[in-house]
Amino acid sequence: WSAYGISIVTGVLPWLVIAESLLFTGLYGEVQLPWYSYALVGASLLGFAAIAINQLLYIRQQQQWKQYMFVERNYLTIDLLLKLAFAGILIAGLRG
Repeated sequence: WSAYGISIVTGVLPWLVIAESLLFTGLYGEVQLPWYSYALVGASLLGFAAIAINQLLYIRQQQQWKQYMFVERNYLTIDLLLKLAFAGILIAGLRG
């Protein structure tokens, strides 16, 4: 549990810096970021949260998460969906 707790803390720290950067760029910056930069940050935050939840359920050995292949399939599914979301957001953002 200590390794999981440390990984959560070290995973949250960069998100605090990213959130501060996005917030203060929007408030005090002369140049506004495009909408797709905010969408990419949101998509990656959701992806990292899904990975953290998957890891937590694996550590707790909840229901199907007792099986390693189920957990690994979830990691691959999250990774694939996150990459598809990134590609879709970038294509939509750079076209318009």
